[in-house]
Amino acid sequence: MMNASVENPSVTHLERLGVELGGRDYRTRLLVPAGEASQRPSLEVTNPLAAVLTDTIVVDGEASWWSWGDRIGPTADVPGAATKVCSVLRFDGRSST
Repeated sequence: MMNASVENPSVTHLERLGVELGGRDYRTRLLVPAGEASQRPSLEVTNPLAAVLTDTIVVDGEASWWSWGDRIGPTADVPGAATKVCSVLRFDGRSST
């Protein structure tokens, strides 16, 4: 079986981002739709301290994007993208009540 990242540079970037985030104790899951040309690969990222802090990241070839459409950063800067993801999905332990 051929590795999906060989065929798709977006998958390669998402794999690298997943490794970087995993090293920062975030859970990641790479989602590669089989046979669905209309669906893009994505990376689901979860803060293990608060599972509600989860989002999906996609790539357009030049940049990583949040599920709501905001740009995270260029694909060339994986550590920078990981830092931004961690800052958005961080859990500080404070209660809102």
